[in-house]
Amino acid sequence: MNVLIAIDEGAFLDCIEKFVTSREWPPRSHFLVLHVVEPPSEVASFLPNLIKETIVHDAHQYGLHLVRRMALRVRDYFKTEHVEELVKDGRAKEVIISTAKDWSADLIVMGSHNKSTIERISLGSVSETVLNTAPCSVVIARPAVAADRKSSAESGSKETSTV
Repeated sequence: MNVLIAIDEGAFLDCIEKFVTSREWPPRSHFLVLHVVEPPSEVASFLPNLIKETIVHDAHQYGLHLVRRMALRVRDYFKTEHVEELVKDGRAKEVIISTAKDWSADLIVMGSHNKSTIERISLGSVSETVLNTAPCSVVIARPAVAADRKSSAESGSKETSTV
């Protein structure tokens, strides 16, 4: 089984790690840990090139740190060397989908920022787009606090749904 682990901020790493390590995967499963470095925002277009290059460089270094950290956790937990690391440039939605296709992923595991409706409409939701257009199954791992809040708001109860 090919499992694509798409990671973003450090806040979601623990939640994603918990999901991945709490499952029994078929023998010889392969994992690809992916971080996408988004292009600088429109605001950055007014900055000198040297500053923009520094921002992109720092984002790559941070992404590489996150990917190595998650890959190490997966390698150590499953005692496997079948873990690849990848940092790519682009729009996260598009890069995750294309990487899943190119790598023949059977499953994508990723986090969700739990954006408000207004934010999803104006900015778009990476997890929602991936969920609706991925060539394979997708698991959205969310922190317990966010899941608790959403569950309570939707059902009016204290029951939780966490990963």
